[in-house]
This record gives sequence, C-alpha cells and structure tokens, in this order.
Amino acid sequence: MLTKTEKSRRSTILDEIRENSLDEKWLDEQLDFFETSLKTDPEIVILSNWICIGDPFMDINGTIMKKIDSKQFTSIDSIQKKLSEFYSDFLDENKLNKETESILGFSSEIDKENTKGYNFSTDYLKTLVKNLSNKKNLSKNQIESCLYHFAKEMRIKRDSISEQFDFSKFLIKSQFDKLVHLQHKRWYACPEFFIRVYYDLEENKIVFRRKNNGNQISLGSLRISITLYGNKSTLFNAVLSNDKERLKNRLKKEIAKLIKQFYLKSYKKETSITDVLSGDAVSELLSANTFDTHVRNSIKELKEFFASCTHKDKEKILEMIKEELKL
Repeated sequence: MLTKTEKSRRSTILDEIRENSLDEKWLDEQLDFFETSLKTDPEIVILSNWICIGDPFMDINGTIMKKIDSKQFTSIDSIQKKLSEFYSDFLDENKLNKETESILGFSSEIDKENTKGYNFSTDYLKTLVKNLSNKKNLSKNQIESCLYHFAKEMRIKRDSISEQFDFSKFLIKSQFDKLVHLQHKRWYACPEFFIRVYYDLEENKIVFRRKNNGNQISLGSLRISITLYGNKSTLFNAVLSNDKERLKNRLKKEIAKLIKQFYLKSYKKETSITDVLSGDAVSELLSANTFDTHVRNSIKELKEFFASCTHKDKEKILEMIKEELKL
C-alpha cells in the first residue's frame, strides 16, 4: 500500500490514469487512434495459433488460415467483417453436423458433459485410429477402451459408434487430416486474436506497439477468443454481432477495464524494479527509496569494478556508458 510520503508521486500518476478511463471523450480519442494505427500497422491485431497445432487446415499455412491475413485488418470494420465471416463459418452448427456425418457417417451433438476436464490430443487420436484399424490384436476390453477414448477425442457419445465401424480409412493421411480438423471444430479449437495495449505516460494515451522509451506501461491484451467449452470472450460476441457501434463500445469498455485492473494492482502492490524492467510499470511509479537504493547499488558495483580496471579499460568503460546511455 502507498505510504503518505510516497502518495504524492505515485498516486498522482495513478489517479490521472484512472480518471482517463472514466472519461468517455478520452476513450473515444483512443479508439480513433486505434483506427489510425490499423491503417499503417494492421498487424497490431495478432494471431495466436497455439491451440491448432497438429491441424493441417488450421495451421498458419493451412488452407483455412490462408483466408485470414492480419494485414487486411486496416479498420474496425475490416476486423469485424473478416473475423465474423471466419468464426461464423467455423461455429456453424449445421455445417458441423454435415461435416460430422460426411466424415464419421453419422451426426452427433457435441458431448460437453462427458468431456469435462478432458485434454484432447491429435497424437492420441492417431494412436487410437491405428489400434482400432487392427482390432484382431486387441482384447474386447481394449477395443471398448479405445472406442471410449475415441468418443472423448471426437466429443461424441460413445453409443454413436458401432463396434463394426471401419477406422482403416483414417490411416490415409488426407482422411486423417479431415478427422483432425473435425476434432478441433468439435472442441472449438480455433485461433484467437489479441491486441496488446500500452499506456504512454508522456503522451497520455493508449498505444498498441511498445517503444523502448521508458514511458509505456503494459496494461495487457484485448482478446477475441472462445474456450474449448464454447465460452466466448465479450469481444468475441461483439465481433460476431456485426454491429460496429457495439464493437466500438466493447473495445472502450475493455480498455477501461485494463486500466482499472492496473490501477488497483498498483495501489495494492508496491512497484518493483522488475516491474519497470519488464514494462509492466514505469520508473515514476517506484517509491523514492526503491529508486534511490537501486541506482546507488548499481553505481556502487560499477564504481568498485571501475576502480580496479587499468587506465585503458577505464576509458573503454566511459565510452560504453556514453554509448549505452546515448549521451
């Protein structure tokens, strides 16, 4: 918590940041700047593809992912249009049912109830397909165990799969690729998009690219995502609404929320040197004691080393200091 002696330096900055988050006009200005930033730097909307590893269709270079090029995100309109088209297609239940029937030979609702806490795996799915394609080497219990886990992997009801089901077709790579893609769709394992948000203390505004000038605070990220259980982020719902005003309002609320979270965290916890070095805070939020102690200790260590160096190396150190500090 802040002490009375520290309050004037830290709380003034924090209170100003918080007041901005409550100012509708200021938030509108940040959104205008976001639109301007998109025109020159559309890749501030970042694609996170980690959840789709192993899916040849959803891989960065896959056929479906080629439909999404973050360089096309040159406005809020284009973000909403492109992502709405992509996610709407990916989450279309009618298409999913048809795809399930085409690949598995039957349709099945997504079995969320029996797959709670289950971690699906493309590698394990491949193992199950191999085992079930050669049942003669398995006991009855082993067959049942494989079918049970195949149902979980594909998020379908166990009783949907006949013991006579022919798994051998999935030994063909192209067919297995389709099965993997269906697996990811049934687990809502689609990419997420995020926008990093920073507060520039000197310019008193939100920016979306970090500059190593010591003036920027990392507030976190705005995320457009859906969980494996179908829970959508508030921005996800706003994108799919096809309502630009709703999306803009949600963006403002999410930015204000990030600021509030930073404000509360900073008031409860003293800013550390690590926070400053990581970009989570700026040096002006350090207490006077922390700031002075760190600088003095750093200078003391360098001073002791400097004193033990030869004249030639002392000159080298002075040149390095000038270069590093850009004096």
